[in-house]
Amino acid sequence: MTNFAGHLEGTAGLKQGGNFVLAGHVEMKDGSAGPFAEIDKLHIGDDISILSNHPGNPVVMSYIVTGIEHVKPDDIKVIRNHGYEELTLITCADWDPSDKTYHTRVVVHARPPIKGVGVIT
Repeated sequence: MTNFAGHLEGTAGLKQGGNFVLAGHVEMKDGSAGPFAEIDKLHIGDDISILSNHPGNPVVMSYIVTGIEHVKPDDIKVIRNHGYEELTLITCADWDPSDKTYHTRVVVHARPPIKGVGVIT
């Protein structure tokens, strides 16, 4: 079983500008923690580093969290290209054991840092 986040097909690639979207589990099928298990601990202004899986040429990109929201599962506006480079992390939230469904998605938006500037607004 893998514990990696996946690039959401149809969104920008790493370092291509646009909205680079990664989706990952909060909990794996076997009950172990998924790659986004602690996504709820992120706050605006926190740093995120992404390591690509390019064999022999890994790329590390840094981002600063600019927003966190909970949306309905069918809300796709959060993965659209907003006209600037950003990272979007998305995972499931609000597990309901009665119907065995996650009812919302946690979405974290982040932008590359600007030299000499803290949080990007």
